[in-house]
Amino acid sequence: MITSTTLKLTERSAAEARPATINGESHARLYLDTQRTGFGLAVSAKGMKPFIVQRRVADLIFRLDACGCLD
Repeated sequence: MITSTTLKLTERSAAEARPATINGESHARLYLDTQRTGFGLAVSAKGMKPFIVQRRVADLIFRLDACGCLD
């Protein structure tokens, strides 16, 4: 389960970003930037924080992280 949040993504907000906690368990959270459409920060359940770029094409969402891995 991925929870998403929109906010102005800054160096400070990226440093303070945390995984979602649902029923006492950590889950991935996606922070989407309000200033740059399609740009965001994905925080894994274990706390890894790759920046991502996503694009919607024909009702499919394609997501590319900083490693170059396509979702």
